[in-house]
Amino acid sequence: MLHLQTIYVITDPWGSIAEWVAGIGTVGTLIVTLAIVLGDRRKQTRSEADSFTTWSELSQSRSGRSREEMTTKWYVNTTFYNAGGRPIPYAALSWWDGDRWNRSMATVNMTSSYVFATGDSGSAQSPMNPRKPLDWNEFFITFRDGSNRTWYRTPFDNAYISPRKVKRLFKHGPKPIKKVKQR
Repeated sequence: MLHLQTIYVITDPWGSIAEWVAGIGTVGTLIVTLAIVLGDRRKQTRSEADSFTTWSELSQSRSGRSREEMTTKWYVNTTFYNAGGRPIPYAALSWWDGDRWNRSMATVNMTSSYVFATGDSGSAQSPMNPRKPLDWNEFFITFRDGSNRTWYRTPFDNAYISPRKVKRLFKHGPKPIKKVKQR
């Protein structure tokens, strides 16, 4: 005689603890891998910009024949140096002068070229506004790397500034020009 038995297997719809650990481990591995890949991409993108260095210093000049006629002018002198392997097509020191933005284009030493080849250095100078106290937050360096990406930095510690933060930090600058409808 043949006896058929029915075997019931009870399964948990949520899975076992081992399945949960494996699933969480897989998701964690994917997240860590994605973070590593994005971090490497950011380092690779910034490597060219990191090889373009700048430093700034405050200087003054005095003129006048007597002590009463003596006037002092203050300047921020910024030096640019390209230690990278590709040329830097544009670099400038920008500052807010109370009522408008000013920009001093950096030129390569002993030439009138604006393109910094590998090993080139140059400078830019900006006069200070004597009517108000000095605010270093109103200065920033703009440059383009060899891939034509635009970068913004603070002139004294070379910290990168995002384009969004540049707009927020310098929101007291000039208002955008409104487009006029033509009829």
